[in-house]
Amino acid sequence: ARCTAYQESYFNIAHAERFVYLTVRSGPVLTSRDDEFHCDGFQGTSIPRHIPEQNYLWADTHPTLFSMQPYFITALDPGLHNMHSYFEKHTNKNDLYVGIEKGIYLIDPYHVHARQKFETQMRRSVVRLTFSPVEIRDDTNTVNPQLTRGPYHREDVRNRLVPYEGSATEKAYGLVRQHSPLRYSPRVEPGT
Repeated sequence: ARCTAYQESYFNIAHAERFVYLTVRSGPVLTSRDDEFHCDGFQGTSIPRHIPEQNYLWADTHPTLFSMQPYFITALDPGLHNMHSYFEKHTNKNDLYVGIEKGIYLIDPYHVHARQKFETQMRRSVVRLTFSPVEIRDDTNTVNPQLTRGPYHREDVRNRLVPYEGSATEKAYGLVRQHSPLRYSPRVEPGT
């Protein structure tokens, strides 16, 4: 209820025109790819690009990892290249942020994130509340009998994506990663 109130207060969006999805995972962690860096709602081209969705994310333990670095992806085609494998390969794992347990985080498809890696099978509860301007046409979604949708008979786009074989494109934008802290050296004029 608090996330919905926040959404209504701070986003100039007609909620009657939004699709709302609730994802709940609780128990032993069985997913195998959530610990790779990725973005929710960014991969594929089944629908034209649109106003991004908002996701409210909560975890009871082992909070989500976030990357705050820039990514330059204009050379990638989201209908051909696996964006998630690109993010996983090009994320600086030594410069990450972690949320707090039971904290609620508002993310959109431009927030690169991952579940923490576990050495052993772990019990964890995660809740994601998604507000999307477009229907998420996924046959694995639980059907609400009051709002009948689908079936869609769509193949998962990730089954036909290929890795991006090019290199990271930061240099094309005039940016190079600084590996040591910047040093300020005041300019000293001769004779002063």
